[in-house]
Amino acid sequence: GAAIGEGTNSYDLDDDSYSTYFNEDGTATDALSADGDYTLNVGTLTNKDIKITSGSQINIIGKEGAGFINNGTIVIGDGTGMAGSIIVSGLKITNTNKNPIVVDQYSTKVTIDGNKLDLTYDGTFVENAIAIFTKGFVEDITISNNVIEMVSAAYYTYGIDLTYYYDYPAYGRTNARDFFVAGNDINIHSTAASG
Repeated sequence: GAAIGEGTNSYDLDDDSYSTYFNEDGTATDALSADGDYTLNVGTLTNKDIKITSGSQINIIGKEGAGFINNGTIVIGDGTGMAGSIIVSGLKITNTNKNPIVVDQYSTKVTIDGNKLDLTYDGTFVENAIAIFTKGFVEDITISNNVIEMVSAAYYTYGIDLTYYYDYPAYGRTNARDFFVAGNDINIHSTAASG
């Protein structure tokens, strides 16, 4: 296959073109190859998720002067091991009560680099607030040069959470490995009640 960044298919993704490439639940339509080998050039997406459940050599990058995702989540993998060699870069994600980037179990060779995440969680958010997290066994994950700003009333708030096990039978079967985490700027302001 092609090297990362050399995909032969490049698609502009924004609110207008979203339904061509993704279903309402965020899963890909038949317009995107299940095998991958494509680049998504993100303009502006509002209240839309991107779920890459399979494939490799996939880039999700911000278009120059754009790359805005408002209240959306990017999910890599579906827990079956069919997603890998994926780059998420150059995006500005602004969310309220929604975690922005998830790498699901058995995903490999995922790079999350150079993104800006502005996140707000109020007292109605009942899950853990996590900007970037991996679930269970993942391998060869790079999380670098991201700027994460969080204001959170959630009981637990994490900028980066590696090998998150919220359901041990589903995600705790083996240990994750080969992480590279560097150059991230994480600022968390907790407004959670304590005591």
